[in-house]
Amino acid sequence: MTEWHPSEDQMLTALWAQGLSTMQIAARMQGRTKNSVIGRAHRLELPARLSPIKNPKPLKRPAPPVWQARACQWIDGEPDGVNTIYCGQPTKDGLSWCAAHKARVFSDRRPSSPVSYNLKWR
Repeated sequence: MTEWHPSEDQMLTALWAQGLSTMQIAARMQGRTKNSVIGRAHRLELPARLSPIKNPKPLKRPAPPVWQARACQWIDGEPDGVNTIYCGQPTKDGLSWCAAHKARVFSDRRPSSPVSYNLKWR
């Protein structure tokens, strides 16, 4: 870290008053970085500026889905609450899924052979 010379403070103050960006000021001042210019400007209590970073527009989020007692609750994609899409097809037997998704949830397949573990106790 190098000390700031009074002539550098004067140059910084003049360039700051001209409205140059901190990166432009750093480029004109040899051996100084953008962050060192920002830090020195704060220590010299130079007037604050508007941020060059624009505030992003807030995201419009869809209304949460209305839960229906007899609609399929299968979720397509990730259940993040923002882009959650439900199947919504009619269900039967009081289940939470339509016939197509019920077949994916419940499998009638059984293992072809029982699983055996060869455990040896020491």
